[in-house]
Order: sequence, then C-alpha cells, then structure tokens
Amino acid sequence: MWAFLGSFLASAAYLVWTVRWCRSAREELCRVERSIAEPTGPELESYELAAVADNLTELLLFEAYERGAVGVRSSGHLTAEGRSGGRGFHSALLAAIEARPGGDLLAVTAELKRQPTLKEVHRELAARGLVRDEELRRRLNRAVGWGTGVYPLIVLLGLISVIWTAGEHWNVLIPLGVFALLLGAAALVGNRTFENSYRHRTVHGERVLRLARTDDRRQGVPDQVALRGFHGLPERHPRKVAWEASDAREAERRRQAEDKGDGGLGGI
Repeated sequence: MWAFLGSFLASAAYLVWTVRWCRSAREELCRVERSIAEPTGPELESYELAAVADNLTELLLFEAYERGAVGVRSSGHLTAEGRSGGRGFHSALLAAIEARPGGDLLAVTAELKRQPTLKEVHRELAARGLVRDEELRRRLNRAVGWGTGVYPLIVLLGLISVIWTAGEHWNVLIPLGVFALLLGAAALVGNRTFENSYRHRTVHGERVLRLARTDDRRQGVPDQVALRGFHGLPERHPRKVAWEASDAREAERRRQAEDKGDGGLGGI
C-alpha cells in the first residue's frame, strides 16, 4: 500500500509543481503585453521592422550583398568582400562568416542571430512590447519540457504500482483506476498548460507587422525582404538562388541523419 500511495502522491505532486511553474512562466512572459496598451515611439526603421518579422538576418545579408560587402555564390556560400556598414551590423556579419568555415548561407544566418548586436536589437524591441523576451521564452519552454515529462512518469509509476499490487495479491483495479484518472487529469490540465511559446512577436508586434504589410510605401525589394525574408526576393535573384541551394543542402543533410537514425530498423 505504501508503494502505491507514494507513487500516486509523487505523480500528483509533480503535476501540480509543473502546472504552477508553467503558469507562472507564461504570466511573466506576457507581462509586457499587458503593461503596454499600444506600442509607442516613432515609426519603425527597416531593421527594426525586420527584427519584429524575425527577418533581420536576411535583411542584413541582402543589404551587405547590395553594397558589395559580401559575395554570394550560387552554391549557397558567402565570402566577405568589404568592411563598410552601420550600427555594428557588418562587423557582426563578418564575425558570423568567420565563425562558420565555408560560409554556408544558412549556417552563417544561424550564427548571425547569436551575435550580441542583433540580440541588443531584440532587447530594445522587447522593452517596447513588440517582441517577446528571449529569456522568459526559454524559461517557459524549460517549464513545458519538465511538464510534459509528467505523462511518462505517471505511466511508469502506475505500472510499478500495478505490478507491486499484483505481487501482494491485492486488487489491481485500484491502482489501474487511480492512475488512469490521474493520467486523464494530467491530459486535461496539460492541454491548456504545457504549451511552448514559439511565437516570436507580441500581440502589438503582430499588429505593427500586419499594418506594414499593407503599407503601399513598403513595396521595394529591401522592404519586402524585411517583411518576408528571402521569400521577398525576386525570382532568380543571386541571393535567392544561394538560399535555395543552401536550404536544399540542409534538407539533404537532415534526410541523411534521419536515415542513419533508422539504420537499426532496416531489417524490419
């Protein structure tokens, strides 16, 4: 009986703990959205709008190419050609290219997002209520990760309780029913609680971006790249060709990795 009660209490306590953690993290994440009725300040600059759309790296790469500061091969590789730029963005781009030998476009893009200059832009926009705070998003995702672990925990402890109860020649329907109810409660509560916050923008940021996409003044290629990323480039543009080549290479790499992961099932 003590094994059954201990397993049940441990599962229930874990569920309550993770639910409270997730709710607290989500509440903290949304505090800026609640505290700012409307975004304030001047109209966003192109790089700020691109950051709200999560396309800042694409805009910086496009502008660097247009200046001749970065060379782009049709194979999807970049080379640094010059050293002119503003707001420290170009130095961040150079650092990203240097950190990724070979200069693969998608690898450089991922590295560029980690540069301090771009993170500072994100922090400024988060303070204005346009994008979500990265640290608070990570906190919520950590909580959700721990929270979803409650399901296998309940199943495992339920099985242990059933086996132990059967070994003691007691009624196994009791632990079966109790843990089934607990699992159902976890599913009911978890569906509303264990939700990752992958959304990059706040409600205010979504509104600003929606208005920008319908603004007739933002129809040029740089504005379209800011709003739509590489998809905003004209067909057969060297930058778009390079992106498609790099994307195809990354897709092939993922496919090969998945094939290797399934290698042990080849005889089934």
